[in-house]
Amino acid sequence: RSSDLANYCKQIRQLLEKIQENSAFIVNKRQKTSISVSDGPAVERWEKQVREEGTPLAKYYSHWKKLREKEIQLEISGKERMEDLNLPEIKRKKPAEIGR
Repeated sequence: RSSDLANYCKQIRQLLEKIQENSAFIVNKRQKTSISVSDGPAVERWEKQVREEGTPLAKYYSHWKKLREKEIQLEISGKERMEDLNLPEIKRKKPAEIGR
């Protein structure tokens, strides 16, 4: 149980760090721009640009998603391999039958 909890805490801590990094990234980007908040179309263009560049959180999520999909595929393929093998049974003769 404690290992599950430790693993969960590690994941939550990592997610929190990425959220904080993302927040700092957005704040830094906002400070560098001179767009007025009341200029809706300019704000939308800025948001689109930031999305296209990618935020630290979006990059982390896309990397995590790829890893998770691979993990799921390995689980699925591993289970199917064992079920679909239909291995033949090897019938061995007893040592007494070999000498006859």
